[in-house]
Amino acid sequence: MKQFFGAVIFLFLATGTLQAESLLPDRVFIPIYTGHYYEVPSDETQPQDFPPGVYGSWDNRILSLDYGFGILNDSFQDLAFQVSIGKGWDLGPDAVVGVFWGYRRAFDDTASNTEGLSFPAFYATYKNVFINTVGGVVDGTLQGIVTFGLKFDLTPR
Repeated sequence: MKQFFGAVIFLFLATGTLQAESLLPDRVFIPIYTGHYYEVPSDETQPQDFPPGVYGSWDNRILSLDYGFGILNDSFQDLAFQVSIGKGWDLGPDAVVGVFWGYRRAFDDTASNTEGLSFPAFYATYKNVFINTVGGVVDGTLQGIVTFGLKFDLTPR
C-alpha cells in the first residue's frame, strides 16, 4: 500500500509543473453528518454521527483523475487520515457525480480497532453540499455509511 501511494506522489511531482497554486486543493469538503447503516453489538464502541474534519481534492491531475487527502475524526472519534483516487463527471454547472477508492487509517486506532480501511465509494455534489456513500455486503448483510457535508470550490471545475 505504501509503495502505491509513493508511486502516485512521485508521478504527481514528476509529470506536472510544481507551482505553488498546484499544491492548493481545487475543492475543500467539510463533513457534517455521517449515518451508519450497520448494527454494532451493544458491548462495542458505538459509532459517532459527527465526524469533524477537512478534506481537500485535487481534480483532473495525473491521468485526469481526482486525488484527495484529509484529516478527520473517524466514526470512533479516532483522529485519522484519508487518501483517495477517483473521477467525477459534471452533470451541469452545479452538479457532479463520481466514484472513488479511498483508504482511511487512524493515527492511534485503539477504538476503531483497525489497521486501515480500504473502500470504494460513490459521491454527488450540488452547489455547496455533498453526499457520499460507502458500503457493501459483509457476512450477508448490507453495511456502510452515508456522509453529508459542505463543499467549497477554490478553483472552477
